[in-house]
Amino acid sequence: KYKKKYSKYYLTKTEAQDAEMRYKLKDEGEIKISIKELYYDFIDYKKNKVKPSSLLVFNKNYTKLSDLKYYDLKKINLKILESWKNKMNPNNSPIYKNKILKFLKGLNNYCYKMYNYKNQYIDRLELFRDTRIKEEMKIYSVDEFNKFISKIDKLNYKALFTVLFYCGLRYGEAIALNWNDYNGKTLRINKTLSNKIKGENYTITTPKTSSSIRTIPVSCAVKDILNKLYEHNYKIIGFRKNWFIFRDVIPLKDTTVQKIKKKAIEDAGIKTIRIHDFRHSCASLLISKGANAVVVAKYLGHSDIKMTLNTYSHLLENDMQKIVDHLNF
Repeated sequence: KYKKKYSKYYLTKTEAQDAEMRYKLKDEGEIKISIKELYYDFIDYKKNKVKPSSLLVFNKNYTKLSDLKYYDLKKINLKILESWKNKMNPNNSPIYKNKILKFLKGLNNYCYKMYNYKNQYIDRLELFRDTRIKEEMKIYSVDEFNKFISKIDKLNYKALFTVLFYCGLRYGEAIALNWNDYNGKTLRINKTLSNKIKGENYTITTPKTSSSIRTIPVSCAVKDILNKLYEHNYKIIGFRKNWFIFRDVIPLKDTTVQKIKKKAIEDAGIKTIRIHDFRHSCASLLISKGANAVVVAKYLGHSDIKMTLNTYSHLLENDMQKIVDHLNF
């Protein structure tokens, strides 16, 4: 059990922790700090610098370190690391396992940054090679989306999926929208919402990156359904413009959205896609209509055009012939 101790030598908890770590690392040859201790020091350092959702990701990756977290940093060698890697779930993708390896490397780098020590074996640890054949991205065409949306009766859910498909918003960005963010022509995306923070019904924070803050024009299909939804909600007693667009004073529940999606897909008899794939569907639609990568990146709120090119390169390659046709004038 952890108990708070107060010292007359240090004014704050951070000062005491720094002194403790310096003591443990005072002689590089006698380092006595486990991955577990390093992790809690890292979390204490990060907790006021990152979003709560990032702390959840850190904790998820930390739990995947399994027995490795009890080893002293100095005692970890290549044999221990390879044994740990071999015990990883073979059903997990190389990309997923590499996220855990990169997290371990991040802890190692944090130790070097703060206390001038780095485990050389962790530093040189090789990532998993992805030898799988890349699966084709699952997206909906306009026809498939129309079949899907025709099976949804409730207006607010119909509006949500229309916005996801035609605006390419991340799910958290969409359910965070309130009526102040819509002016009849554009949507202002400047926040994201999560239902996954323990102990909280929901949490609203800034978007994923600064580039995610954007104002986008909306299509006629989006205008029509949002205007219809506004007229419906405006009649509700107590209506305020700070209500969430797709519900009211509280946001939609993730589980209900998933159930609505699953049932609509089954009723329509079309392939199953994830909620995030509606965003990919939007990008595909924009590219097929001739939008270049720069425009797509801005519309989706990507922080770097490289992200757009890497994600949708296979779609852009289909336009190679169009470029040649332009040259054959």
